[in-house]
Amino acid sequence: MAPFLSRTPAHQRRSHRVPISLRLGAVFATLFLISITVVGTATYVQLERSLRAGLDSALVASSDEILDGLPNATDADERQVGDVASTEVESQVLAPDGTVLDASTGELRARSLLSPPQFAAVIQGQQLFADSTRGERRVRLLASRVDESGAAVLVVTTALDPVTRFRAAYLTSVTPLAVLATLLAGASGWFVARRALRPVAQMTRDAAVIGAGDLSHRLVLPPTEDEISRLGRTLNAMLERLHTAIVRERDFTADASHELRTPLAILRGEVERSLEAVDDPRVRVWLSSALQECDRLRDLTDDLLFMARAEADQVDGRVPTDLGDVADGVLSRFRTWCEQRDVDLSRSGDAVVSADPRSIDRALSNLVDNALRHVDSGGTVGVDIVDRGGIVEVAVDDDGPGINERDRVHLLSRFVRSDTSRNSHGTGLGLAIVSAVAAAHGGTVELEDSRLGGLRVVMRLDPGGRRVPRADGVTEAGKALPTVQR
Repeated sequence: MAPFLSRTPAHQRRSHRVPISLRLGAVFATLFLISITVVGTATYVQLERSLRAGLDSALVASSDEILDGLPNATDADERQVGDVASTEVESQVLAPDGTVLDASTGELRARSLLSPPQFAAVIQGQQLFADSTRGERRVRLLASRVDESGAAVLVVTTALDPVTRFRAAYLTSVTPLAVLATLLAGASGWFVARRALRPVAQMTRDAAVIGAGDLSHRLVLPPTEDEISRLGRTLNAMLERLHTAIVRERDFTADASHELRTPLAILRGEVERSLEAVDDPRVRVWLSSALQECDRLRDLTDDLLFMARAEADQVDGRVPTDLGDVADGVLSRFRTWCEQRDVDLSRSGDAVVSADPRSIDRALSNLVDNALRHVDSGGTVGVDIVDRGGIVEVAVDDDGPGINERDRVHLLSRFVRSDTSRNSHGTGLGLAIVSAVAAAHGGTVELEDSRLGGLRVVMRLDPGGRRVPRADGVTEAGKALPTVQR
């Protein structure tokens, strides 16, 4: 149950893909919309109450004036009265039984404006303010007894047009302004967040070009003393520590490999002399096996030393190099072996690049040797050289068993071999050396499906570009990162 509970909901994963600046802008807009809605609603309610209070004051003033002029409570009047200018007031006098005794207009004489419960409350002495309807118009009314005896009820009324007009004007003017202000608030939040996060974006771009093969670069820090600046200084300090550790490891690998060459050569010579001096067949078998292991150790030492130099960008001087000539030289070394096994080994295309010919020769030899190890008798291995406008591709195809995508992920790492039928007895550094040479020449290495049915290894060289991180995604500490080279 624990893995299930730890899963992030889909909507949260989608929201995490939205940039922080957009999320902050949306939060600004949402909060501003809520605030302006609350303030606008409170203002609307308060202004409507004020307008109704003005109408009620006009109704009270009109009612007092009419009552003063109606001692017998038998006449009604129509006038403009009260503190509110242009407030038209109409009146209606109701009998104790609720019928209309008199009214200021013929329409008011037709029926009472009060409902039976309202009329009953007024007869009992309550002064009533209420909204009512006259035809299609909404009106505000005040009903009160004419005298203490309850002989009649006076109803004064005025139209609610000022309130209706206020509602329409308020909503018409405030709603667009609220929408515009919300958009401005969201845009302001986005702009502020974008400016605040600009140093982070710059550090992200700087970090993207810093690879495991070259940690000499540092992040550009903003001229502020805030959290972002402190983060940048912390990351630069971490890069410095990593750079120091990598240089130490690289130097150790190079020094150890160099120092091992002499004792290995002496050991091999001693084994050869012992092999010549011994007649015992069993001892000769043991010494032959030891001689093979010496050769493997020598090859491993040479590979480690070469890789250390390539990763430190200590390749020989770059000169204009004809890749076709280099490929022909490599293929000639494998020609006899291919004729014995009836393997078709060919080369097509040509290009000239500024490169270290010895490194390119070593890398191409590893690619061809890797392909030939995994083709059957009568198989085919092809070397294609293509110039794509500054970036030169050197591809080696074979019709062997191939490698599935799962096994390609870390195949360019050190000491990694496939667990498929494409297994070999080499040092496990062949493709790693190819990757290091490509990176030293500003390029990368990719593993693809071959048109021949097996594996296609493409080494891209960009002599005009800067050194790039190794294509296998391996740190200098030798820890593989989960990247698929496709």
